[in-house]
Amino acid sequence: MTTALLLHGFTGTPRSWDATVSLLPVGVFPHPVTLHGHAGVPVPQATFAAEVERVAALAADSAPVHLVGYSMGGRVALALALSRPELCLGATLIGVSAGLRTAEERAARRAADLEWRRLLLEEGLEAFFAAWDAQPLFATRSALPAPPRARHRAERAGHSARGLASALATLGLAEMPDLHPALERASVPLTFVAGERDAKFRATAAALASLAPGGRCAVVSGAGHDVPTEAPGALGAVLASALARSGALAP
Repeated sequence: MTTALLLHGFTGTPRSWDATVSLLPVGVFPHPVTLHGHAGVPVPQATFAAEVERVAALAADSAPVHLVGYSMGGRVALALALSRPELCLGATLIGVSAGLRTAEERAARRAADLEWRRLLLEEGLEAFFAAWDAQPLFATRSALPAPPRARHRAERAGHSARGLASALATLGLAEMPDLHPALERASVPLTFVAGERDAKFRATAAALASLAPGGRCAVVSGAGHDVPTEAPGALGAVLASALARSGALAP
């Protein structure tokens, strides 16, 4: 039995993976993780590095694991795969960045995240979600049929404004170290996934796959940024391939 440690994206929950885990190959045990600040989990003082170590401790209980991370969860998964390869068979990373390269980029992103945190804390979850979902990055998600959109909204019911603000302050892209140099020395197989209609992250996935030794890029047809919500079936097939490549499946 191999454990797939699943890390959801910002505003998600472990339930974000429900449709995908039902398609995992026999012999793979799903272990969805709740990220810092999400789903009513207490919000202690934290840092990006501390969250990576917290997830590493969970991975150690079933090591070696196959890491699966989407967006914010993908950042944590990538950092863990590069810093603690002995815990990982491989990683599947969806809509992920390897960090910002310059101080100017980091300052601009930190300022943008500060505005999102202000919106959360001053105007509340309803106003925040309305503005967050209106971003072009998530336009394809709004075209989904009613049932998956309803499930996505229901997942968010347990969040708090304070918790999500803390998640941005701790795990936002500005707080992630630049992992590009470490990526060039990666010792576990990495698969970078992006939706076909997500031009920015499709290009990023291809670039990161080309940096990592043996890295692979998988593009999910018809999907936008939120591949786990928009195309869980296709993502399940990508995961099965990545699990086989990492040696997580019996021949």
